[in-house]
Amino acid sequence: MNIDYVFPEAYVEGVESHKYLCNLDNSYIVTTTSYKDLNCKKLYGLVPYEKTMEYIDLVEAYTKRSIAVLWSDKSKGGYTGYLLREKTPLCLQEVVGSNIYVLRREGDTIRVGEHVAYTVSGKIEVRKVKSKCEGLIALIIDRPWEEPRKTILVIVSEYREINAGENT
Repeated sequence: MNIDYVFPEAYVEGVESHKYLCNLDNSYIVTTTSYKDLNCKKLYGLVPYEKTMEYIDLVEAYTKRSIAVLWSDKSKGGYTGYLLREKTPLCLQEVVGSNIYVLRREGDTIRVGEHVAYTVSGKIEVRKVKSKCEGLIALIIDRPWEEPRKTILVIVSEYREINAGENT
């Protein structure tokens, strides 16, 4: 089991930021320099990870804007991840409990019925949580400020894998 965890970064199309994912034809770069000089076809601004929920329709379960999820990949000298286009259908699974332990991470693929988490209730009851969805875990959004505590798994079957270089 690989215990190293790299926190992903989330980029949303059309959002102003200090760091961007720039689409240059068929390639991508992550940059902190002036994006106006880069002639980006599409531009995605870095957002705090939990803020991605603002760009998801929780009722109809789809992305309101394109979202890219990337993590640093030193072996490739940049970033690796995936792109969810605007209006991508989502499967949302809410996990609720006093203590939530997610067994999977972003980028993992899962099948219906696989264990994805377990919860420990206030009465110290341990419950296994099985996936109700099949596909790629795109986002795992923890909401510790809610009572009871909630974690939302965002699972997709439509996505595009991307790699991005770094331009600082």
